[in-house]
Amino acid sequence: MKFNALTFFVASSALLFLSACASGPKANISSTSDPSNTIAQMESEISEGYRNQYDVLAPEMFSSAQSYLKEAKEDLSDGDDREDVMENLAYARGHLNKAKEQVRQRSANAESLLNAREAALTKGIRGNDKLEKKLKSLDERFRTNSDRLGMMTPGELNALQQGYLDLEKNAVQNRELSSARRKIDWAISEGARSQAPKTLARAQKDMKTAENVIASNVRNEAAYKNAVSEANTSAELLYQVEDVVHTNGKILPEDVALDIVAKNQRLNEMDRRVGSLSQELGKTRSELSTVSAKAAMTDEELAKKEKTLKDKEMALKMEQAIEEVSQQFPKDQAEVYQNGDKVVIRLKGGFPFGKSEIKEDAKPLLEKVGEVAKNLNAKEVVVEGHTDSIGDQAVNERLSEDRAKAVAAFLSNEEGVMKDKIEAKGYGFNKPLATNKTKEGRAQNRRVDVIISTGDSMDQ
Repeated sequence: MKFNALTFFVASSALLFLSACASGPKANISSTSDPSNTIAQMESEISEGYRNQYDVLAPEMFSSAQSYLKEAKEDLSDGDDREDVMENLAYARGHLNKAKEQVRQRSANAESLLNAREAALTKGIRGNDKLEKKLKSLDERFRTNSDRLGMMTPGELNALQQGYLDLEKNAVQNRELSSARRKIDWAISEGARSQAPKTLARAQKDMKTAENVIASNVRNEAAYKNAVSEANTSAELLYQVEDVVHTNGKILPEDVALDIVAKNQRLNEMDRRVGSLSQELGKTRSELSTVSAKAAMTDEELAKKEKTLKDKEMALKMEQAIEEVSQQFPKDQAEVYQNGDKVVIRLKGGFPFGKSEIKEDAKPLLEKVGEVAKNLNAKEVVVEGHTDSIGDQAVNERLSEDRAKAVAAFLSNEEGVMKDKIEAKGYGFNKPLATNKTKEGRAQNRRVDVIISTGDSMDQ
């Protein structure tokens, strides 16, 4: 009798436990449905759910749906009763349907936030521990607030959105510049600060330029492509110079190491060209049989060489122009960058807090900017105003535009700068260079960029 009572108690407890485990929304699934097909269909919908960000918009229901689906797969694999498999699938379907319903309700209140997160996820975060840790932290904040998105203040939404925008920027910088960073770090660890200081300074400057260009054009690869290429080239040169110094007992002067690297590069280029020309010569001999055809080929090669020479000349002129312009501005007043065929002069300060009237002590600086535009024979000048994220978005956008217009108006009055070449744009806090969470970052974001397009005008 005791045995029967104990057995009844254990059985009853198990039933109660199972009943407690299976809870929440449950869908009706036809008893004739094939479990394997149902599982495959739901796995496909789970994948689609991740693409539509169910994991942050409806975290509890979406997670429960996956748990019930996993249980159903295990039951099917273990050969358990079909009824148990279908029971778990019914709960999985019910929770997934509820997740879809929550997503429809909540996504309307977070469109910009979702777009920012989706953009960040496409930039290669996976595989980078630092970026994945930041994503995890942001997603945890998102999930915590998923059921109150419509009640979050604009400031709370903006802070979370800015986190994903910063993450996207960091991911692009890591994707494009991680190899260059590793080479610079290696060179520093080997003693580049004392053994190759000039080459190191150039590599670090090009790296900073590329980071800034990416920060200003995160979703425009064409805009940052050249800066990234320059940074990678400078880092590779530093790597080769430090390698030569290291190979020679770390006693070789930097200038000698640079000369050795340059000679090695020329030899490699000559080898490459010899191989290429040999192939081209063999092809030409087999295809061309008349003197006129050979003459045509000669003209074509001459035209290519002339174009290559012109491109190199333009690049050298731009490099010289950047260097000359940089020397005209103290670093605490302005910074100068190259962005393709454009010279970017990033102005610091120049305006009273919250106002768009140019300070008197900033006017000499703007006069220098006008002189640079005239000397470069600018074909176009775009003045961009930017703010930090403190305050109302509309107010910031209007302030940034007013400041850009003030600078544009000042430049248009400078002798030699045509009014029809100048355009003013205000971006508010939509194009940050750094995080708005720190005083230093906000100071960096408050700026006016004067973008001078040179193009073919440097030939004149």
